Parts: sequence; structure tokens; C-alpha cells
Amino acid sequence: MAANTLLSIIIPVYQVENYLHQCLDSIISGCDKGIEVIIVDDGSTDNSPSICDEYAGRYDNIQVIHKQNEGLSIARNTGLGMASGQYVWFVDSDDFLLHGAIDEVLALILKYPDVDVFSTMLTHYWPESETYKVSRFKRYNDVINGRAYLKEGLPQGASQRFILKREFLQINNLSFCPGILHEDALFGYIMLYKAKKVLTLEESLYAYRIRQESSIMSNVKVKNLEDLISIHKQLVNFCENDVAKSDRRWFRYRIFKVIVSVFRFSTKMHETSEYKKFRQNNIWYIRKEALYICSSLKGLLWAIPVLIAPKYLLNKR
Repeated sequence: MAANTLLSIIIPVYQVENYLHQCLDSIISGCDKGIEVIIVDDGSTDNSPSICDEYAGRYDNIQVIHKQNEGLSIARNTGLGMASGQYVWFVDSDDFLLHGAIDEVLALILKYPDVDVFSTMLTHYWPESETYKVSRFKRYNDVINGRAYLKEGLPQGASQRFILKREFLQINNLSFCPGILHEDALFGYIMLYKAKKVLTLEESLYAYRIRQESSIMSNVKVKNLEDLISIHKQLVNFCENDVAKSDRRWFRYRIFKVIVSVFRFSTKMHETSEYKKFRQNNIWYIRKEALYICSSLKGLLWAIPVLIAPKYLLNKR
């Protein structure tokens, strides 16, 4: 692509033949000046590869990479390695952009070329009822640093909401951790803490499709829980080594949400032998982290549900 490419849209694709047309149509219907689209087919066995090739054959600014299945993180990293745009936007292939989104993003890039991260609200979309609901920001149209963004509790998950300066990612060696679930939790906290300028947008640009068959809550496995613990440990390590001493207390408070997710995801699987083993291996770590944040009132409110959780979560049998 040309050296003056403003935006690279990276689309990991895996088994999404029923949704891919809508996703790609929402992108090509926007302005195609100054953008490139990189589709990473992550070893799909349905009709997705043919659909990808169809669009790449019709549009010069779309390229397709076909690779073996290695997961979302590696697919995103593969696209990032191919990108030439000043900014990158990771779009999931079962979602779609809202009308005018690309024109809006290009205008923002030209107006705020020194911003590291643009953050858009997500519009949740339920296809069965054709229902849309926007998760509103507490503040918008304001350039703040990533530390302030995190301290105010603005959303850090779902990497699809962020339009990221590629140079910022390169300088800070930021990419997605391979082989884990919930990779956005690890990426989001670290990325935002390192960001010097974040602009929260007033209007939602992204439609996040709610798919019951792929819902995390309906397909929870012990690996979900193990990876959340691993992510929390990596974030604690980042806190101790890369976060300013004055920020460490509130940063630990914020990342405790990862531990709370373990509690929330595990409620329907506590009688399985795999879960009992997980609980035995991690009970003391979870309690230790809950006690750590109890020194503040806000932390106490987060920790109490974990400390007094039902016996199937925390009590040792």
C-alpha cells in the first residue's frame, strides 16, 4: 500500500461465513481513500476463505492472508505485521462498522495526528430482535492520558473499540499474547497505561454483534479461568516493573476486575473435577489479591464478594 495510508483495518476471520458479507460491506461502503483492509483467514474450513478472496479480487485496497489456525491473537499480530497505515483498527469479522464510521475516523486522524488511541463506544447488536444499545462513556471529546482513562474506570476491554497509532504500538512493543483467552484484558490495561494521549469519541462507530452460540458465558471452560489468573499475574508483574509507584495502588485496584471475572465465569462449573483442581491450585492467590485491595473503600467493595463467595468458589474441601 501507499506510504500515505492513514488507516489499516485488520480483520481476523474464522468460521464466519454467515456474517462476513455484512462486515466487509460496512467497510467498503465507507470512504476508501487512505485506507487498507487486511483480512487474516485463520484456517477457516467453511466458505469464509472464498468470500475473502471475492472481496480482495474486487477491491485493490483489500488483501487476504490465508494461514493455519493459530487463534485470534496471532491472527491480529499477523495483520499488524503487514499493516502500513498510520493507525490500525482491529475489527472482528462477525461485527460491522456503523454508517459513516470510516469517514469519521479519517477526519479524526487528520485533526489529531498526535493522539495515540481513539476510543469509541460499542453499540451492542442483537440480530434476533434487531435491537441496538449503546454503552455510553462518562466523558467524551476530551484528550486525556491513558492513566487518567484507566483511573476514571473507562472501558479497557474489547480491543475493537480502539483505533491505535501504529507508531505508538511499535515504540512500546505492543501486540497480543498468543495462546490465551481474554487476550484483550492483558493488552488493554498495558496499552492504555502507556498511552500519552487518548481521545474518547462522542458517537459510537462500531456494532458489536451478540451471538448466543459463541457467548463466552455459555462456553466457559477451565482454560478461561486459568488464563484469567495468568493474565492477572502478568498485569501484577507489569505493575511492579513498569507502573509508577504512585500509580500502583489504583492500578492493582483496576486489574482486580480480572479476578472478579474468574468469580463470575465459574459459577456454573463448580462441580466438575477440572474446576475443583483449578480451585485448589488458585484459592490462595485469589484470596491474597482480594485482601491486598481491601486497604481502600473502593477496593473493599470489590473484594468483599470474593472473600465471602460461596464455598464452591473459595472454600477448600
